[in-house]
Amino acid sequence: MRDSTAGFRAYRAECLRAIDLEAVKTKGYGFQVDMTRRVMHAGFGIVEIPIAFRERILGQSKMSGAIILEAMWMVTLWGMRRPFAYFQRGTSRA
Repeated sequence: MRDSTAGFRAYRAECLRAIDLEAVKTKGYGFQVDMTRRVMHAGFGIVEIPIAFRERILGQSKMSGAIILEAMWMVTLWGMRRPFAYFQRGTSRA
């Protein structure tokens, strides 16, 4: 996967049923990364379909320092809790 923060996602119903959605507490970009992590941990595969992204012409980004810090903190925390967990899962169900 090239962009784990991409905002457009589609999940199979069986995948969402396998994930404890009540446990998801992250927001913003952290949510995107968290869901990717949970999908992989549940043994499902991820397929990325490239899109053409156009830079914003009007308006402002909703990205804040708090969103960036949350994403950095959560990724660090997950890495410390379960090192190499994804490589030990076996086959995926893409």
